[in-house]
Amino acid sequence: MIFLKRILDYAIFACVILLTFFLVFEQYLEMPAFVGWLGRWHPLVLHFPIVLILVTVLQYWRKDNYFDWYLNLTTLLTLITAITGFILSLEGSAKGNLILTHQWLGVSVAYLMAIWYWIYMNDREKYLPPILIQGILVVMIVVTGHYGGMVTHGNDFLSFSGKDEAGITTMPDDPIVFTHIIQPILNDKCVKCHNANKAKGELILSDMESIVAAGKSGAIIDHNDFGKSKLLASISLPLEDEDHMPPSEEEQLTNDEIALIFSWVSHGATGDLKFSDLDISDPGHAIIDKLIADSKTYRWSGLPDISDDEISKLSSNYIRILRFYNRSDALQVIVYPHKNYESSGISELRSIADNIIELSFSGIPVQNDELDFIGLCQNLEKLNLSNTGIDDEGMSKIKNLEKLTELKIYNSNITDMVLDQVEEYPQFSRLYAYNSGITEEGINRLAKAKPGLSIIKSAEAAEDFKSVLPPPTADPRVYFFSEKARVKLNHPLQDIDIFYTTDGSIPDETSDKAVDSLEIIESLKLKFYASRSGWEPSQIDSMNIYKTIGQPDSYVLKNPPNPRFTGRGESLLFDKEKGPGDFSDSTWMAFREESFILNAEWDREVTISSVVLSSMVHTDPYLFPPESIRIKGGTEKSDMHFLAVLDPEKLEKREDRHLRFFECTFDPVMIRYLEIEVQPLERIPMWHPGKGEKGWFFIDEVVIE
Repeated sequence: MIFLKRILDYAIFACVILLTFFLVFEQYLEMPAFVGWLGRWHPLVLHFPIVLILVTVLQYWRKDNYFDWYLNLTTLLTLITAITGFILSLEGSAKGNLILTHQWLGVSVAYLMAIWYWIYMNDREKYLPPILIQGILVVMIVVTGHYGGMVTHGNDFLSFSGKDEAGITTMPDDPIVFTHIIQPILNDKCVKCHNANKAKGELILSDMESIVAAGKSGAIIDHNDFGKSKLLASISLPLEDEDHMPPSEEEQLTNDEIALIFSWVSHGATGDLKFSDLDISDPGHAIIDKLIADSKTYRWSGLPDISDDEISKLSSNYIRILRFYNRSDALQVIVYPHKNYESSGISELRSIADNIIELSFSGIPVQNDELDFIGLCQNLEKLNLSNTGIDDEGMSKIKNLEKLTELKIYNSNITDMVLDQVEEYPQFSRLYAYNSGITEEGINRLAKAKPGLSIIKSAEAAEDFKSVLPPPTADPRVYFFSEKARVKLNHPLQDIDIFYTTDGSIPDETSDKAVDSLEIIESLKLKFYASRSGWEPSQIDSMNIYKTIGQPDSYVLKNPPNPRFTGRGESLLFDKEKGPGDFSDSTWMAFREESFILNAEWDREVTISSVVLSSMVHTDPYLFPPESIRIKGGTEKSDMHFLAVLDPEKLEKREDRHLRFFECTFDPVMIRYLEIEVQPLERIPMWHPGKGEKGWFFIDEVVIE
């Protein structure tokens, strides 16, 4: 034991001398590769002394019989940690302030442990209890570890970033690609090794100027041929390649992040490139568009919950209510001018006032009812009052819209008096004031007061922001028929053109124009939209309309539906009635634990060529496409064969409620007996909260053609 302690004494003494030598002669040192490799053990070694110092302090006060060994081992490991940390700090370029601070704190801890060791071993009977040394050690361990974390993970490692769990932060509508997209990616994945304090390869990626500057191996952006830039090459190499960045042991760039960096570099790797400068076909455009959507959804996460049913109830042919970005509770509301408009009807929208982010009364004669309603929309960001006849007095009634960022009041009676009101909106950024009483003098004054404000006074700019038409309606909305059906496409506004196709293709202005009602004698996929000069065309609506031979002479379900959703019984399967969006309605039945198996029979042979199952998909309440669909038929019950087999594609993300038709087509065949078997989804996929559970299969109609 004495021999071993003596070895430890000599090792501690040697480490103190070595550490002192490194510190004194640092500028003259050039480490061999093997010694540099030893320095990389610093992150592994450092965890031992951090714990052991605290244990040693505790064991001192417990008067542990083995305290001498604790002190020897802890002092030696602390010195080794300081030495390996010093060697590691020599990698790359000059040390930044952060590394220097961490280094000297670590060295101080090592020397302090050596002092405690020396005093205790040489004067343990006389010196006072080392409370001061121990207290300083504990404090310095915490501070040194904090700075070590910042060296490894960045300056803001322990800072509260303001991000939510998904890492989403607020992003402007037209972000600067480098500032808002690329730099955050670099900060997250690259800057912890390439910053002013820790510049591996003498490369700094924490700001635009440093990125443009050359590193140890030259510039990473090739301005003569952007495609050959080293930055793109390093992130594209295989993971096992030693030049691949980030290193394989670090968190890697996602495919989207790589695509964004490629897009930014291909556009010149500048600091002023904006999202609006990217062509819509650019791969980065769709990714950034989604980031903006996620940012807005996050920004609007505090809005009141609103159901699809409430939105549907408040919508009409003249009032269009849309959610922003999928599941967001933020709404866009457009009120269309029409001959039956009554301002009193606006009061029905009061229940969703807090959810409205964009509101348009374009073309509506705005009076007190409308202005009172606008004043209730405290989260309103964009307001369209163009062609409304609004004046200064009317505008004065909506002064409290603190979140307003954009106002369209062209073709109105407002004057410069409104500019004082606009100046008070803290987040206001854009005003459309074509054909109004606003003067150039007023514009210049407002521009000085709010330098970032954009004021558009040209007719061309106003034309870029046309109101979107509501889609046409189909009357009646037919889904199933036996002989023939008639459908008329209508629109609530006058002088509207409705274009349509019946083959499932996308309609345009070269497609057929709806004039009279359409006579339908065969199954078809009807798509249609509304168009009018001076307006944005409506969204394309669609309908699947199926011709059926009618119900079999007899049919029976082998397994009963789930007791929760039995509908009106088996008869609903052939009543030619489409179930509504509310799947609890009596026109729907559902299966989950048992398969849907329908056996049908005709008194005589019939020719069929398809079977269509009318269903509904809504992933939130577990309504999924089925696992499989099997169709068997034949002229004899004992001799039936497969006519069609369909395994619907598995969903990879959530889907809102919508109707779904599962079509099984085959060559025409004569049958008397038919069996339809549908297996509900066996296991909900892993991305869903209900992963592993069974899915629901809902059905409201069987169409045999």
